[in-house]
Amino acid sequence: SKPSPLNNSFNAPGPYKYELFAIMIHSGSASGGHYYAYIKDFKTGCWLSFNDECVVRITQEDIHKSYGGGAYKTAYPGAYTSSTNAYMLMYRQIDASKNTLPITEEQFPDHIKRLILKIRDNEGNHSRDNMDLTRVKVAYENPRKRTIKSQRLMLFNNSTMAETLQEALRVHHLKGLIPIERCRLVGYDSKAQSIERSFEGHDDKTIDEVMSTLKRCDGLLLEVRDEGDVFEEYLPQGVMTKVYKVDVNNRDVEGPLSLRANLSQTVAQYKAVIARKLRLNPKTLLLGMTVHKDNAKLLQNEEATLGEENFIEYCKVFAAPMGTSASTTTTSTTTTTAAEDSTEWCNRFRHFIQRLDHVVSLYLTLPNMEQETLESLAIPRLSKEALASLSAAIEQKQPLTATTTTGTSGTGTTGDSNSEDSSLSDNDRTLVEDDNVAPTSGKLNGDWYLNNGTNGFRDSDDEEDDEELKWQENLQHCKANDYFFKVTPLDTTIKAGVVVSNGSMDTNGTLENESTRGSSSSETEKIIQILVDKRASHGYLKYRLQQHLHISMEYFKVFPSASLCPANESTNLLKELEYKDDENLSIELGRVLRKGEYKLNVHYINVDEMTEEMDKTPFLCSWIVRNGQLVGQIKTDILAHLATVGGDNFKYGHLHPNNCRLRRKGIKYLWSVYKDDERIGKDIAMPTNCEVFLQEVEDLESVTPNSINDVVLLVRRWYPTDMKLGKFQEILFTEKLELKELLSSISGIPVENIEYVKITQSSQRESVLQIHNNLHWVSTPQHAEDCTSYTVGTLLYYRDRTEPLKQLTSEERKELAKKDIRSSSISSPRRERALKIYLDPSPKKSDD
Repeated sequence: SKPSPLNNSFNAPGPYKYELFAIMIHSGSASGGHYYAYIKDFKTGCWLSFNDECVVRITQEDIHKSYGGGAYKTAYPGAYTSSTNAYMLMYRQIDASKNTLPITEEQFPDHIKRLILKIRDNEGNHSRDNMDLTRVKVAYENPRKRTIKSQRLMLFNNSTMAETLQEALRVHHLKGLIPIERCRLVGYDSKAQSIERSFEGHDDKTIDEVMSTLKRCDGLLLEVRDEGDVFEEYLPQGVMTKVYKVDVNNRDVEGPLSLRANLSQTVAQYKAVIARKLRLNPKTLLLGMTVHKDNAKLLQNEEATLGEENFIEYCKVFAAPMGTSASTTTTSTTTTTAAEDSTEWCNRFRHFIQRLDHVVSLYLTLPNMEQETLESLAIPRLSKEALASLSAAIEQKQPLTATTTTGTSGTGTTGDSNSEDSSLSDNDRTLVEDDNVAPTSGKLNGDWYLNNGTNGFRDSDDEEDDEELKWQENLQHCKANDYFFKVTPLDTTIKAGVVVSNGSMDTNGTLENESTRGSSSSETEKIIQILVDKRASHGYLKYRLQQHLHISMEYFKVFPSASLCPANESTNLLKELEYKDDENLSIELGRVLRKGEYKLNVHYINVDEMTEEMDKTPFLCSWIVRNGQLVGQIKTDILAHLATVGGDNFKYGHLHPNNCRLRRKGIKYLWSVYKDDERIGKDIAMPTNCEVFLQEVEDLESVTPNSINDVVLLVRRWYPTDMKLGKFQEILFTEKLELKELLSSISGIPVENIEYVKITQSSQRESVLQIHNNLHWVSTPQHAEDCTSYTVGTLLYYRDRTEPLKQLTSEERKELAKKDIRSSSISSPRRERALKIYLDPSPKKSDD
């Protein structure tokens, strides 16, 4: 047969002869697939398939099928054999002087041979190491935030307990902050939050041996003791107890101290531990505990074991110095107290701790209570008269209940508590200042909403009247009840990035005055401890917190830190507290909304100054509105409030009712116009929390809709010669002018040359490079009564169609593309792109 030109070309003399030796194949489509490779073994001439971890021998037929040969049946699905498949062929020039075989392992230099042996040895060790590794969960309680955080440690089974302790300090970022001799690890059950045992004398034992001794636990707890204190031995049969220090004469309570006790301990031994922790004399210390159904008993048999006294997990134990009072100041009083009959004193002690059976300890993180913050949220502070009235009402109803601590152990309230700050400690006073107290009514009858923009408006709707009556009933219920309540500010300071908390009691054996790593966000946090009877209602908790926050209970919400803040809590005010002991709570400032009320978050905007960065508009204040209110009155009240809090140099002091209006915030830009004669709930439907703009307008009447067909539009001009958009403009699209005529009147472009396009409101910005050619520009006449696709706040781009497009250089195009990327608020989702491999250093193609 006649040879083909291709064969003649291949057999032609010359140096440029190549042989195929590798193929990289992409099986799949442009949106995804799988890579594998065919590589030829030069020594044997066989082809091998490298597919992930599998290497198999293949035939010439497989090679032929891979890059377009014949109609062979394949084992791959149809998508893998489509035209979207990609492959790359690699050739080697045939030259006997240059072609060599890969060297074998026997031909390696000596140092490479030694390296191979080392690598193989390490690979074997690595495999053995994986088999010998164990995972241990180690918990640590942050003494300031009262939160327990667990970290998983990867340890060798032969790691000692001393090495495990070092690693635990490292992963909890405590290494170098706390001396290791003040730390230890104990067996801990994270689900039950209980300790099983300690490991005295086990420092040299392996972690595998130690963990095998635990029966109920699968983790460890990192404990830190105080300077000068000693660790107690935790035996397997033990329980966690909550110890409270009680001042019987002043009806005061401190604590709790979480202390683990061994059931084999005697009462005397347990008392000695408590006395050392609380720095009291064990000889004069009396212990009592609650049993059930408000019953209490005294632990007077010091030879009895804790097991015989029926100690259970997390039982409450109360410790009181017998016959003493920390607040006793005169000799006669001291003599009288010391001479009290012992039996009578014990009865008083038992009767008092019966009331404490349901007491729980809560930790509340306070928000920023600066005057500026309160003013921006339209929250008035309680006046001195209101605080005095509140304090007097509480003291009159609860003469035997401690309200706060004074920073000195055992000191309670005195007869001067009716004054403004008599019931507050020095630490309490640092939480809130009275220098700029707003002139607020002294009444505590639930009418505080009158101070927040409602102007005394009352809707006649029966349901809203019922809501007001319900609120009044809730408030009276809070006033009438008598529950134990005490607030103690926690003294915390920050030094060199380390939080140091100086507290009087420890929890889970971890003292509050230990160091732990702090963040800048927590430097301004203030935390208070609340001891409260858990049978109290949620409303009672808020009612008692008023005198410590110096704001009305209608202006804050209390909720667990691990949960979301409830939108409306009016229905929960009479429910009993469902918080756990030692639970962390948070406060959100702002009016508690009742039925028919809405919260407006008001921002300032001026269309002439608008940019793409709509999320950076200045925040003015939060405001509460109610069904039936006129928008015009709301606007007037907001302006009056801003003038009051802004002072003489207020940036927005030039605003008045005739040069601004309220606008609903859209997805990105402005939306609905709220007209002065519209009413909330009747003409305007609102969500519970609504973002609005206080929009400054130079000529308010010219852009205010008057009929149902009038639409306020946002427009921007596109300048093709400059490749940029002009400033935002606002127009009123009415029946008087056709849209193109209206755009011509504000731009000077002839009507016949006007083109426009509607831009969908989204958080993604249009690319400048795509505006001119990729948008659907139209020149169709539009009239307000015929156009249903335009709503208030619709954004239009318009242009002069005769204006030429600027011819960009490569550098200008790249710069505009970079600006688009920087200004885009949303990135497109990633897609798998086809692999590009360049084998030569040829220059890249220039941009179009």
